[in-house]
Amino acid sequence: MLRARDCSGDEAGFTLPELVTATAISLVISVALISVIPVFMKAQASTTQSDQAAAGVRVTLIQLQHDIQSANPLDALGSLAASNSEIQLTLGPIGGTHVITWQYTAATGQLTRQADSGAPIIELTGISNGNSPVFTYLGQHDENMVTQPSATTASVANCTVYVQVTLALPDVHAAPFASTTSIQIENRTPGAISCG
Repeated sequence: MLRARDCSGDEAGFTLPELVTATAISLVISVALISVIPVFMKAQASTTQSDQAAAGVRVTLIQLQHDIQSANPLDALGSLAASNSEIQLTLGPIGGTHVITWQYTAATGQLTRQADSGAPIIELTGISNGNSPVFTYLGQHDENMVTQPSATTASVANCTVYVQVTLALPDVHAAPFASTTSIQIENRTPGAISCG
């Protein structure tokens, strides 16, 4: 014979209001978690972009450092005003034929490198130095050779012992990035030149 089920209040399970409440709470938590994912992805993309910009500056500075340290000698530019945004040098033995020109164009924010009479190659973009020069030519006593009262393009080329290079990239998502480095001209011994 079948017995009737005992319908006492101790049956296991959830009531409909409990299920609805649990589902609503789960939905709110899920939406909150899903809405945070794009924020983290944007932060990751920003960090990656900043790292790539910094790496681009480092690679460019390494190439520029190699060229300046190997210069034999620096070449005189067409004007003193060009000194803030350009450097020209000869690589190889004295009288060598490899003339390298690095030039910053403020209008485009590009730093280019030109070998001999070849086409300029864009090495870095997005530079924004504001009022700071890209290239500062410094003498044996750390004096700015361009701002000396008797400065000429020839004296800048002949008396520069090291070149200070400043590259700034504005607002690389998180913050501006800038790098300043001083590069000694290896083929010129400080004190061995009569420039002051």
